[in-house]
Amino acid sequence: MAILLVVLPVCGFFFVSGEDEIVEDRGRVEVAEMLTGRCFNEIYQRPYVGKAMLVACSEPHEVEVFATVELPDTRDFPGNLAVQDEGDSRCSRAFEEYAPAFVDDPGIEVSYLYPDALAWREGDRSVTCMAGDQARMRTGSLH
Repeated sequence: MAILLVVLPVCGFFFVSGEDEIVEDRGRVEVAEMLTGRCFNEIYQRPYVGKAMLVACSEPHEVEVFATVELPDTRDFPGNLAVQDEGDSRCSRAFEEYAPAFVDDPGIEVSYLYPDALAWREGDRSVTCMAGDQARMRTGSLH
């Protein structure tokens, strides 16, 4: 199963100190385990992501997951462009709800992972929405 990465050039944010999730089981995890509030590395290195390195948000990281959204359950794969359009829209709205104070910050990069045709045939309809900074790793959570 392949999951594709899309980066949306939006605005920017800075991670702020807050209550970081305590991560006991660090290591590479499947995309399905990339839950809201968790932070990850090894995202930007490749266009297809099956696993990523789970780290505590208090440690340097590339992205923080801020939502997982489900796409409409159509039988046939609607195509990459249709999935990307829906991912763009849903992740943008989810980011506004998750971190409204950071929506207009000019350094933000909202990105998401979405299912390709093979993953769709296997029943995957999930889009994982993330925020991070490709220029440098951040520490702390959006909360």
